[in-house]
Amino acid sequence: DHLNLLADSRQYVASGRAQIGDYLAYAKADSGDTDPLVVGSVLEEYRSMLGFEIGKPGEAALKKLIVANVKPLLPTFGGWDGTGMNDDQLGVRNTILTLLALSDDDASAAVASLFVRDTREAGSTTAVAS
Repeated sequence: DHLNLLADSRQYVASGRAQIGDYLAYAKADSGDTDPLVVGSVLEEYRSMLGFEIGKPGEAALKKLIVANVKPLLPTFGGWDGTGMNDDQLGVRNTILTLLALSDDDASAAVASLFVRDTREAGSTTAVAS
């Protein structure tokens, strides 16, 4: 049901019959959902919106919104190393990390750099989002 509601609200926005705020309200209502399919759908919409806003006046505000809404999801989906996650959960984790990087989140970039360095030094094969 959540996926259908998100998809329908996205279509209304795309058709011009609703504002993006309507979609974001539905996405925020699902903020406690941990189903990778639901969360992944919302994250892909954020990524799509970011692609649309590049170079436009709303880009900085959207990046702040993305960081505020996406960063709190990281611990739920395995944190920086993804320990104990299945493939669907790791896919969501990688999308979270990508969105944070695309949104110029300095704190996340600093932690990611340390994690990559530590992973290389340890010779680990843990997957890191690119």
